[in-house]
Amino acid sequence: MTYDALKAKGFHQAPDGSYSKPARRDLAQLGCAERERDPAPPLDGGRAPRKNCPCGVGICIEIISFRKRLLDDDNNEGGNKNLRDAVAATLGLDDGDPAIRWDYTQVLTKGATGTLVKVTIYQSQP
Repeated sequence: MTYDALKAKGFHQAPDGSYSKPARRDLAQLGCAERERDPAPPLDGGRAPRKNCPCGVGICIEIISFRKRLLDDDNNEGGNKNLRDAVAATLGLDDGDPAIRWDYTQVLTKGATGTLVKVTIYQSQP
């Protein structure tokens, strides 16, 4: 490569004849471009986040998996993530809402496999 090609890529020639790029601290002095805002509107339409219900009502959602072989806990929960998201969306809630308690259970079966979703609404004690 020629010196002009290296210079075009940001390299500088040192007194010993070697080429190097400026250190990060030198680049930091150059400043950064102003970050542009995304012109697309937010997916939630800019609505304020849902507030937790002050009435003390909660929802317990139990996901029961009937399996030919059992999984460890984190794989069972991870495998049901799409189901969890779909159940929360059906209820019109975020799956991370503290008003929802998620329980995961596995049942070993020699019969048909599948998943059962059990929804319980409860009143929490003050």
